Amino acid sequence: MPVLTDELSVWEISFRWAGHDPDCIWLRFPLPVRDNFRMLMDAILNGQLDCDTLSLTKWRRGVDEEFTKPFFIRTHLDAVEDCIRGHGYDRKLLKWARIERWAMQQWCERRGVPLPEFWFPHGWKLEYEWPDDGPAEEAPSNAGGPAGDESTEERKQRTDKHHRAKMACQQIALAIWAKEPKLTIKEVAYRKEVQELGGGSDYEPETLHQWISAVDTRDPSKKRGRKRKNNSPPDDPQ
Repeated sequence: MPVLTDELSVWEISFRWAGHDPDCIWLRFPLPVRDNFRMLMDAILNGQLDCDTLSLTKWRRGVDEEFTKPFFIRTHLDAVEDCIRGHGYDRKLLKWARIERWAMQQWCERRGVPLPEFWFPHGWKLEYEWPDDGPAEEAPSNAGGPAGDESTEERKQRTDKHHRAKMACQQIALAIWAKEPKLTIKEVAYRKEVQELGGGSDYEPETLHQWISAVDTRDPSKKRGRKRKNNSPPDDPQ
């Protein structure tokens, strides 16, 4: 039976998309589910897929620090990178990361990925249509977190802002490398052009590095990435 909930976790999307029950007890995740985990978390980290509970912007000290910290991706960065690399899958994080249906639809359409049938059933209307004399439509309410008071349109604008910033930073990085090909990803990321003109200063360094590394055309032997604390992956990547 299709799911018509407006928001689902990365955990539930990944299982259902692969045709598995997310509520079963899994000692080892099926390969298609692990692939979905990695693909979705990579899209979130790269600003391609909007996540209600993981913001790419920099966390800044202020009121309710302990409450707001979990909503910023830097708080979970090691777990996010472990997931993308296939070294481990943090169940708590995957259940915390929540995606709205419109954001999933936008990402699928931009990537040319068929919409998951369980969430976008063929022939079904995604919005319920009240009769003319039915109850008035209420404005959607969104619970909790820094994005809690945003409307759907505001969230779309935020996603588009991430996308524009990513494109700008990548184009600027390419222009810098064309003139100074020996610069590292980190050196390019902290250039004034990227930070100020591209809007890179609004995002975590790790997110910015991901964006720029995607367009790095240098010889692989000259590239240097972020080293893991432990170079050996766990025996059982779950």
